[in-house]
Parts: sequence; C-alpha cells; structure tokens
Amino acid sequence: MTVPALDHLLASREIKGFEAAVLAEVWRGKGMRVASERLWDAMYADDPDGGPASTQRMYADLRGAIYSLNTRLNDSGISVLRDYRSGFRLALKSQNASWEINICLLSQHTKPGRPSGIKTRRSRFEPPRAGT
Repeated sequence: MTVPALDHLLASREIKGFEAAVLAEVWRGKGMRVASERLWDAMYADDPDGGPASTQRMYADLRGAIYSLNTRLNDSGISVLRDYRSGFRLALKSQNASWEINICLLSQHTKPGRPSGIKTRRSRFEPPRAGT
C-alpha cells in the first residue's frame, strides 16, 4: 500500500485549519499515541491567547476537527483513531480492510521479532488463521 506525502494529502483533500493542524501532529506521531494537549497546541498555535479559556470548548473543537478530518479521509484508507489513553493516533487500512497498519518509522517503537518500520495488529474483524 502506498502512503501519500502529507502535503499532497492536505492539498488533494482540501484539508485546512484545525483539521490540517491535527493531521500534521498525528502524522508526526507515526502511529503512536499523541496526547490531546499536543493537538491543542498545534490547533491554537496561531492564537495569541493560546485557545479558548474553556476546556469544554477545546474538547469540542478537537472532536469536531477529528470528525471532519475522518470524513474528508473516508475513502483514502487513512484515519485518526482515539487511543484508549486519552490521545489519538494515525491508522492506515489496507484495501480489503482486514489489516490495520500503524505507521511507526522509528525502530525503537517496534517490538523484537518484528521488522523495523511497521507494526501490524490483527483486526478484530479478520477471521482466525488456519492452524492457530
């Protein structure tokens, strides 16, 4: 599966504003969890006040940006998923949607026995392998 460059993806899908800031920050995370605080910093980088005073508004803006971003990326095989530890991560799906591939280009994030560069995880929708 070929992954497009970030700037090409932003231009071809017309992703701008908060959505572009969120995608760029999650892209830099390379498939690992990115804390909400990092996403807020990216979203409100141009705001002299650092964003709204209300954290409820910040969460609402972040949820809206993630939803809008995933809607724009719907048929690209790329999505931003909520991580179970209050963060978000980038996920790629293969064409047959049976495998989810997390982008992880740093070898320190891979476990022994896996090729460096890509971590894979079986999808819960994939049937069990024969002989396992």
